Amino acid sequence: MPPKREKQLQFRVSEDESQQFRDAADLMDMGVSDCLRKAAKLGIAQMLSCPELRSLELEYVPGTKENQ
Repeated sequence: MPPKREKQLQFRVSEDESQQFRDAADLMDMGVSDCLRKAAKLGIAQMLSCPELRSLELEYVPGTKENQ
């Protein structure tokens, strides 16, 4: 049985951003919380190794259907 999806994210995002997070999590076959937790850990590790990434602003969630 697949894990239950969270009804809402526990931080403020736009409806479009929320849907992008859900789509990305679905593509990786994991829950939104697990997906965001792993993405945050990966992002922190990358920012620690490359300070230039700290000033980078993402306009989209990589891997979502719109951006493929």
